[in-house]
Amino acid sequence: KDCIILWTTQRGVIVDQTTEKLSGEYRHLLPAGTEVIQISADLFTSNDWQQLLTQQTGTTILTGTIASFNQDQEAERLKIHQGAPSPWQQLLPIEQGGSRHRPLWVLYDEGHHATTTQFHRLFELRPHGFLLASANDISQDLYPLIPGETSKDKAELLRTRRTTEIPTAKVVELGRLKSRMEIHDLDQP
Repeated sequence: KDCIILWTTQRGVIVDQTTEKLSGEYRHLLPAGTEVIQISADLFTSNDWQQLLTQQTGTTILTGTIASFNQDQEAERLKIHQGAPSPWQQLLPIEQGGSRHRPLWVLYDEGHHATTTQFHRLFELRPHGFLLASANDISQDLYPLIPGETSKDKAELLRTRRTTEIPTAKVVELGRLKSRMEIHDLDQP
């Protein structure tokens, strides 16, 4: 509670689906009064943006694709990086020169797709912590970000102390397994 959660993933269709589910079907799982806001260029010029940054209580979930703030060399062209201070700079905590009063958590859905470049960009925001959600192992590219001397040490730490496994049977029992797939874009690989 009393935080901002930046919920991100690679695919826009997953962001749309998550925003819809958090606003509807899964709403009862969230703290009362939680705001769910999908990142858009219009958000940064609205009073809502300033209000969510300066708000000291409550939970706000910002959903958006990783591309909405990180496109390697193209990043400075994105609306979130434009202005002085930019919306990205405003997301820094108040003590780091930003406007954010509440702790920031980053949840990366389909976290096995995460890259070190993306995490370095996210580290700029000084988040309180990261959560990676995935049914797959994380990329070896992220191992430098994990404590430990060797790859074996890092893998063991991930497996025993930093991973929460949820048995498939429990997912099925709770009705959280996807039962259908809708194709929205036939041009995707």
